[in-house]
Amino acid sequence: MMNNTSSNNFSFFNLSSTAKPGYPLYLWKKFSYEPQGPALYRLNMPLFFEQNVEILPVSEIDYFQQHDFSFYLNDAKRRYQEINHNAVFNVTIINNFLNILKDICNSMQLQPYIMFNKFATKIQLNFNSKEFVLDYDHEELDSVYIMSSKDGTIFVKECTLDKLEETIRTF
Repeated sequence: MMNNTSSNNFSFFNLSSTAKPGYPLYLWKKFSYEPQGPALYRLNMPLFFEQNVEILPVSEIDYFQQHDFSFYLNDAKRRYQEINHNAVFNVTIINNFLNILKDICNSMQLQPYIMFNKFATKIQLNFNSKEFVLDYDHEELDSVYIMSSKDGTIFVKECTLDKLEETIRTF
């Protein structure tokens, strides 16, 4: 066995200076820090030269374009399958609703959280800093209930599928 008597001294300073998701990110420009929005990722290595490294956050538009509607739909199918002992949810029942929802999400740049159950499909959305829940009953195929709150009061509107986007915008 060899003995290594030489000492390799690796010193890392400022190890805690990594970007943390959700925290504001600032960029050093002309003797001041300019806010860049929240960080959407975490670096796996420390920043050694903070003054010389520029890290730009991923914009919400870029993040949305990375995940198209099929990503959210497949996530909902996977969760349904996990909860229901590998049963596959038959989306053909609600295909018309999903096509309209896809168009709305693409045009309004919404990121839906889709939940399937035996009798209804629920969608959580955030639009103009307001949270919405869409409730689509599998037996009432032409209507959707939209719920949102204002000043602590829950408002519910019923609309037809063809008026869904218009109704969301009226809240």
